[in-house]
This record gives sequence, C-alpha cells and structure tokens, in this order.
Amino acid sequence: MRSNLKRDGGLNMADDRIRIVLVRPSDARNIGAVARAMRVTGFTRLVLVASEPFDVDLAAQVSCRSEAILADAVHADSVREAVADCDFVVATTRRARELGRGEPLTPRTLADDLAGPSGGGRVAILFGAERIGLTNDELAPCHRILTIPSASPEVSLNLAQAVMVVCYELSQRAAPVQPATTGDDDPLATTGELEEMYAHLARAIEALEFPAEKAAKWQGRLRGLLQRARLRRLETYLFRTLAERILRRADD
Repeated sequence: MRSNLKRDGGLNMADDRIRIVLVRPSDARNIGAVARAMRVTGFTRLVLVASEPFDVDLAAQVSCRSEAILADAVHADSVREAVADCDFVVATTRRARELGRGEPLTPRTLADDLAGPSGGGRVAILFGAERIGLTNDELAPCHRILTIPSASPEVSLNLAQAVMVVCYELSQRAAPVQPATTGDDDPLATTGELEEMYAHLARAIEALEFPAEKAAKWQGRLRGLLQRARLRRLETYLFRTLAERILRRADD
C-alpha cells in the first residue's frame, strides 16, 4: 500500500486510528463529499481501494477546503491490503444475515463498541462502490457488518451521506482509546494474521477431502464464527498449529 498506516494508541476516537475505506469509488463528487464529511466530524484517514481514475480538481472543489484529506489519501489495490494491519474491520452492507457475522451493528452501536474497553486498536470501516456495493471477497476480512436503518427498504443513502452518518455517530462518542490488547501482553490478531490462519485452515479442510461445495461452506461458516470471536494473536497460532497437524496426518 502506497503510504504508512499508523498504529498509534492513546488517541481520541476521531483520529488516525480509524480509517474510512472506499472500495472501487468512481465518482469524483462523492469522493470529495466524503472528504468533507470526514473533516467536519474530525476524521482524516482516507483509503481508496482500486479506485477508478477520477477528476481530482472536481473532488477538491466539492470537498470544500478538505483538500488535505484527499492529498493524503492512501491508495491500495485490494481490501486485504488496505486492512492488513487493522485490529477490527467493519463493512457497510445490507447483506448481514447471509454472512455469518452476527447481529448487524448500527452506526450508534458501533460507536458504543469502539468507545468501550474492547474497542481499542486500528479500525477500518468499509464502504462499497456506489452501484454494486461490496463483493463476497471484499467482505471476507470483515469482523462485523454495519447497516444504516432507514424508514423504507426501497431507498438508501448515497456514499457520502452514509459516511457522514457513521462518522457523526463516532465523533459523538469520542473517548480515550485503549491499547489494542485484551487485558494482557497478547494483542488482538490483525486482519493480516487472521488471513494467514484462514489460509492454513483452508488447506487443512481440503486435506480432509470434503466435497468441494461442502468444503467451501465449512470455510465460510468457520470464518464467520472466528471473525465474531475477535481472536488474540496466540489463539491464531493455536488454529494454525491444529491445521498443520491435520496436514501432517493427511500426508502420512
């Protein structure tokens, strides 16, 4: 990823520890409006994933003196690259039930969670492309799903409006950040560490010779279960060790 993403602790909620991630954005006006919403609510870290070429001058014009956020935006080629060093990843989508990530959060309940004792560390909030949202692969690294309630299921917010609602609720619950640990020297696993664990588990499941369709279903449900658990780093080592034992047995 073409920038250095900080992992500082001890900051306020509306700061660099929370990054707003736009996936495949294409409309310069929406990107500029997102930067404006972020500046108004006190957030500065913007990440653009696989963004299409857009009119930078138009985005700056719409951003209304938020050009610094646009200039400092990080560009990444994939969601996994954008969130690899994050401790908690939330995706905005209406497809909560089918993804196995538990009861969907709202912007307000997310703010409450992040202000609590287990809400420390680096946080990424994903917003999908304006037309088609987030794909299954882009949703895979996410720990939880967030939905924005609306009066009618037939209408939805545009990208900048959704970012504004989420950032506003987070800014209203600004609080000192706890270190990204669970009470001792064993920190929460980053998204990158979790992806390494899932790769080991996938190979172990394949080694057990499940039918392809059943293996894919197992992997999806296992990922959903473990993402909700917010594993510690040492716990990922346990699962990796288990997977390696399975692979050794399968090779005997």
